[in-house]
Amino acid sequence: MNQTALDERAVPLARTQLGVWLAQQTDFSNSTDRTAPAVSVPQSFSEQVARAPEAIALVSNGTSWTYRELEEAANRLAHLVAAHNAGPGAVVALMFEPSAQAIIAMLAVLKTGATYLPIDPALSDAEVAFLLDDAAPKAAITVTTQAGRLAHHDLPVIDINDPVINTSYPTHALPHPNPDNVAYILYPTVATGSPKGLAVTHHNIATQNPSDHRSIWEIWGGFLRTHA
Repeated sequence: MNQTALDERAVPLARTQLGVWLAQQTDFSNSTDRTAPAVSVPQSFSEQVARAPEAIALVSNGTSWTYRELEEAANRLAHLVAAHNAGPGAVVALMFEPSAQAIIAMLAVLKTGATYLPIDPALSDAEVAFLLDDAAPKAAITVTTQAGRLAHHDLPVIDINDPVINTSYPTHALPHPNPDNVAYILYPTVATGSPKGLAVTHHNIATQNPSDHRSIWEIWGGFLRTHA
């Protein structure tokens, strides 16, 4: 990772690189072929890594990641997450503020074939408990400052900043998941009644018109284009 000061004019461009890549996967305004073979998010991202491994993919708080570095970081975390029985049909909870770590965690979970459950740290403890009880995740990924909020639930909590991840897990990718696997579950309203989770597949992400499915862009577009 490059932690040197970046040219201020370059930072906005660097911040948008991952968003541009994602937009290219879902560009309905200029595309006439909507019957292309479905691919998973990890496969599509890996193809972009192969095309431009040293291009800047992400800038956050003055630190930049190339596509290769982001891929390797997500792969290491994916191997750890998979060791907690995360795979197709399983759910992994994520509790992050918008950040580079959040993006790495999302990619890592998707690489295992599991489904990620985003949990807003601003939710109350009761709301967090509801989401965990309803979705029944196999594990949770967060940062040290949020880990205590998940410690009393019956699931392993992975600290994404644990140095063991960088020293004990390989950088090669797991097999790409099926595009029909559920990529994430979104609970639009937790505070009212008994909300139901909305499941979105990899294929949905790759083919859905953003104007028809804002939740994809609220999570992916928001994290990848604006915050990172």
